[in-house]
Amino acid sequence: MLDLFSGTGSITYEFASRGCPQIDLVEKNYYHYRFIKRMLGEMGFNLVKTWKTDTFTFIAHTPDQYDLIFADPPYDMPAIDTLPGLIEQHNLLTEGGWFILEHSKNLNFSNEANFKMLRNYGSVHFSIFAQKKK
Repeated sequence: MLDLFSGTGSITYEFASRGCPQIDLVEKNYYHYRFIKRMLGEMGFNLVKTWKTDTFTFIAHTPDQYDLIFADPPYDMPAIDTLPGLIEQHNLLTEGGWFILEHSKNLNFSNEANFKMLRNYGSVHFSIFAQKKK
């Protein structure tokens, strides 16, 4: 599992508490990163790898693939609309893997490759992409 733009790391805590065997967490903000590292330690989730870096840099350089990628970027972030294409371009999903992007209601990703569905909860939207099985 890969958690991009983790903020407080809450989705990572959920997956770690349920025994997810591999979690990489990417957070650029120093204060968020420090808080997340402290909380992971306090909860005993020592197997979570944390990366204090820019998400776009991480995407471009990681050799890993993931069954699940969750991204919760700031809604007004420039280039948010490029994330699905970058995940695809860098082949970050395993066969059958899912990418979930949380975003505002102002964005529409339905024409992107591997788009599967949209879930909305008021002003919060989740676009879900699924890597096709070969």
